[in-house]
Amino acid sequence: MSEEDKKLEEDLNMLVQRLTENNTSLYQPSLETMRTLIRASTTSMTSVPKPLKFMRPHYAKMKQVFEKMEPGPTKRLCADIISVLGDVFR
Repeated sequence: MSEEDKKLEEDLNMLVQRLTENNTSLYQPSLETMRTLIRASTTSMTSVPKPLKFMRPHYAKMKQVFEKMEPGPTKRLCADIISVLGDVFR
C-alpha cells in the first residue's frame, strides 16, 4: 500500500472513530469530510474507489452510529454514506 493510501485509510479510520465519541459536534464535519473524500475518488467507476474499500470494515459501526443519532441533517448525511457503502458491497 502506498503512503498516500495509508494516509487515506488512517484519515477515514479517524473520522469513523470521531463518530463513536460523545462529542456530537464532531459528527457533521467528520461526515462532510468522508463525503468529500468519497466524491473526490469517484471520477471513474471501473473499480471500487479506495475510500469505499477502506470504509468497508466500518459499515456495521456506521449503522450503529446512525441508529443513535438525533433526526436531522447530520443523520441524513450519515444515511447517504451508509447507503453508498451498502450499494457498493452488496
